[in-house]
Amino acid sequence: MHTRFNIVEDNKLGDHTNLHGISVENKKLVDNTRTERIFIRTYKRRRVPTAPHMSEDIVFEILVRLPVEDLLRFQTVCKAWRAIITEPRFIRMHLQRSASKNKKCFLIVPHTLDSIIEEERWPSTFSNNIQFYQWQENNGTARLLLAKDFHKDFGSVYRMIHRHGLVLFPTNTKVYVINPAIRDVLVLPNGRRDILLPSRNYPQTIDFGLDPCTNKYKVARFFYRAINIIDQSCSMGMEVLTICGDGSDASWRETLEDPPYPVHGFRVSAYFKGSLFWIIGSYAIKQTSTGLLRFHLEDESFSLIPLPDSAFDDELVQIMEHGEKLYLAQSQSPQHLLIWMFCDNRSHQWIQLYSFNILEPFNLHSATMLHDGLYYRIGSKLFRCRTESGDVKVVACMNQLRHGRETAASIEDTSSWANVHTFNWMPYMQSLVPVTMARCDKASHRLLQ
Repeated sequence: MHTRFNIVEDNKLGDHTNLHGISVENKKLVDNTRTERIFIRTYKRRRVPTAPHMSEDIVFEILVRLPVEDLLRFQTVCKAWRAIITEPRFIRMHLQRSASKNKKCFLIVPHTLDSIIEEERWPSTFSNNIQFYQWQENNGTARLLLAKDFHKDFGSVYRMIHRHGLVLFPTNTKVYVINPAIRDVLVLPNGRRDILLPSRNYPQTIDFGLDPCTNKYKVARFFYRAINIIDQSCSMGMEVLTICGDGSDASWRETLEDPPYPVHGFRVSAYFKGSLFWIIGSYAIKQTSTGLLRFHLEDESFSLIPLPDSAFDDELVQIMEHGEKLYLAQSQSPQHLLIWMFCDNRSHQWIQLYSFNILEPFNLHSATMLHDGLYYRIGSKLFRCRTESGDVKVVACMNQLRHGRETAASIEDTSSWANVHTFNWMPYMQSLVPVTMARCDKASHRLLQ
């Protein structure tokens, strides 16, 4: 093959051509195009690669480690994230991670009176403006989670019960289940008529817990059908309501089996391994047996748990729960306290763990166990008795805590709770567990305001 070259003299091409017969203008265009191609090739080699699309599993693992406040905001990022955060499996995993952190947080609910009626056994003039505050030990400020006005729905309040971020709030007229972290409130329907409640200022004998079979929460309530004053006998019943959290109508239904023993309505109950526990006894009828009445939430059956041999007086014992363990506090004297732990086996064995010498007597109803010690309240002071050393210390004066809603730079309200009649307080952890269907929209909207 022969290649033909046309050689042209420079003086014949003029100033606008070169030796290859290409005009100067065209040469500039070729050079610019060549330079641009080199730049593009270099950019492709040197540029930082973009992040690949994250799988749903990776997003799940990231989100499940975040606190509730952030998750409520992230629900508005996209539909995919919202679907993950509201998924029941995600809510359970987030709850398990929160429970494993062992943070010493408390929920504090101060109660004031609208007026004072002399000689009332228990006030019937409680304010219906209820505030839920989260407080962490060694912090001087309690942070407002939820403030709600119940618009004169009740006159008296009683001890609240906390499980898995949910709070059971019984009053003299209605019972509420509340998740303060996501600002979700469920009003329970009225149950069967209890003959004790209208005539006396009795709190409802009520508790709730997680059914391990269905992963749904059940509220269980005792009621008295009849009482025979002459022979001090009674006829009782138990009704159960399932909290679905999906908008479906929930209603009470009686259990197939009636409670075999009455239980103390003023005494604290406990939840342990899918069962509710009450101390057997009643102020209205003759004592027939001693021990704990266990109500299995899965099959809704009852069984009797005997107390330790030495704990013969049920007036001087209190059951407590913490960290998948069931405890029994026994007061041997005003200043001496024994702590037992229940072994859930066929023998129903109790093991004595601790013996405390308390500086001053306190009401056992106000006590609870945490991983580092026994916590109890005297007045507005919260005490801790360490399990290892037995040292007693005041960890908080609840009427002197600063409180309010946190802002970017300050606390809105730094006043003290000076006019509080009583406190509801309990160990607490935030959760995403819903009690109503619309909780996500309401919580996200309020947080973003």
